[in-house]
Amino acid sequence: MRIAPFMGAIRFYRVTQIWIHSGEITLKEYGSIFRLFKDQPTYQVFAHFYPAKQPGNVLDFDAPFKELAKHTFDGFDSWTFQQERFRQKHSSSEVPKLKNYLNYTFVRLVTLEQESPGQYFHFTKNDEWVRFNTGLQNSFGADILATFQRYKPREGYIPDLRERPDWVYKGCHTPTDRWYRDLFGGKVPEIAWYSRDSRDYVFDTSTVNLF
Repeated sequence: MRIAPFMGAIRFYRVTQIWIHSGEITLKEYGSIFRLFKDQPTYQVFAHFYPAKQPGNVLDFDAPFKELAKHTFDGFDSWTFQQERFRQKHSSSEVPKLKNYLNYTFVRLVTLEQESPGQYFHFTKNDEWVRFNTGLQNSFGADILATFQRYKPREGYIPDLRERPDWVYKGCHTPTDRWYRDLFGGKVPEIAWYSRDSRDYVFDTSTVNLF
């Protein structure tokens, strides 16, 4: 399993993302992969994650993330808190660690995409679909790739005036999925990285006064 380092709390970042459209690079600002708080401006949100409807017409906004958690190499429980005090602190989600990881990974990938356009976000030729590598793997060791479709109002529905994120989450797939290969081909986006120097991942006690 390859997991990029991430921080322990969700924070809001304003970042600039590079998109490739018909050979031209345009800048688009997103603050997060999904909405972090109710009043966050929509233009700063990359994608909408549709909730699942539960019995009694209750909407489960955690459903997309819980489904992903079940398919990761370490399983669902690795993305939950076991201690009650942390569960209470993060009671808004059953898998807060996974949501936090995805957001930080997305923000890092945006930065890397600016430096190497086309390496970390892959678009279809018609610009209607986009994908990135979550850095996670499933139980078979295959990369898990997040897939998004450009938002469009449903045909036959009267559009409302509410702003919508530019993209809609359409699930995660592996590079070998037939549907996925037909849409994107066989090339896999690069995973996020944080340093090329291995010394950055080693705690050097010689530089710390322990007494």
